[in-house]
Amino acid sequence: MKNILLIFLFFLIFQPAYAEDRLKIFSLVNHEIIVSDHFAGQSFTLIKDGEKYYVLRKFFGSGVPVVNTIKYSAEVESDYQIRFSKIIKNDNASKNKPDEKFILQIEDNSAIGLYLNEIKVVIDNKTK
Repeated sequence: MKNILLIFLFFLIFQPAYAEDRLKIFSLVNHEIIVSDHFAGQSFTLIKDGEKYYVLRKFFGSGVPVVNTIKYSAEVESDYQIRFSKIIKNDNASKNKPDEKFILQIEDNSAIGLYLNEIKVVIDNKTK
């Protein structure tokens, strides 16, 4: 019985040393993720309002800081991934492209991955 208690105590003490250090998706709340494209660029920001999560997508313009803002409803898939495609609000409906499905995730090395229709987009992370 003593041996079992010692083994159990050993695991309790050293378990945090083997815990995963990967960030969780909730650590991205209020962080702006910049995407460079062939235009002026765009950004994605995960926001929390009450118990629900949303993503704000801003399209940057030349001469105008923000040309359009789209708000998506976000579905939390796990501690490391959200999906969004359902538009809640669009400042300029003509700027929207149909059938865009996004996945935002924290990858194994705590890097951020943004996927558009299952194709990974190269991004820069910028803290607000």
